[in-house]
Amino acid sequence: MVPPFIMREGGVIVNDVPKIHTKDPTVYDRSISFHDEPDSLIPLHLSGIFSYFCTRRPEKKQLFDCKKLFCTPDAIDWNPHCTSFESNERSILDFKGEISEKGRWLRDPQIFDKIEEFSTVSSVTVDQWNKHIDSDISSAYIVDNADIMGNDFASAINLRGELSSFGASIGSTMKGESNDLFSSYIPMIFEWNNFEVSLHSKLNSAQMSFLESKIKAAEAARSRGV
Repeated sequence: MVPPFIMREGGVIVNDVPKIHTKDPTVYDRSISFHDEPDSLIPLHLSGIFSYFCTRRPEKKQLFDCKKLFCTPDAIDWNPHCTSFESNERSILDFKGEISEKGRWLRDPQIFDKIEEFSTVSSVTVDQWNKHIDSDISSAYIVDNADIMGNDFASAINLRGELSSFGASIGSTMKGESNDLFSSYIPMIFEWNNFEVSLHSKLNSAQMSFLESKIKAAEAARSRGV
């Protein structure tokens, strides 16, 4: 998915108003075009309310012989959180909400050195992550019912921690069954009946009784707003 904003930053004309919302539609409505190549036009289609256009893998000859048109700026990176976009946009209007004099328009360049300020999730270090996992595992081994559930529960947390650490390392919180590490995130949803059957195959009756009591206690606490 390419944001129309960055395409416009690259000088591309992005007309994303649907033809059905245009009084007298033309081929240029709902399309992508280029200032230097007015005859080159990419019509956009709708999938629901989202725009897309059909593509295919180019042939080797086309890669070398055809003229290349770029849809993004000639840069290796961009910062969507850069405040210069906001200040440049604001400078075009005056305090009355009217177009200001062109001499007041700002053209501040994009800033890259502050992008980390907006990445709060990435501020969690690997050491901090592992420390919390280790703490949870240790507490599982010293619970009152360690003789019943402690070791099994700690092993489960340890496995979950390893999976979470792996997921974080590839930029995902969940590794699905697909072999494609970069496939779309698919949440895991359990039906209690199926989950209970699975638990019965892993735990004995004493362990199941302990687990059910913990679940009921948690549900009661949640209903009280604890």
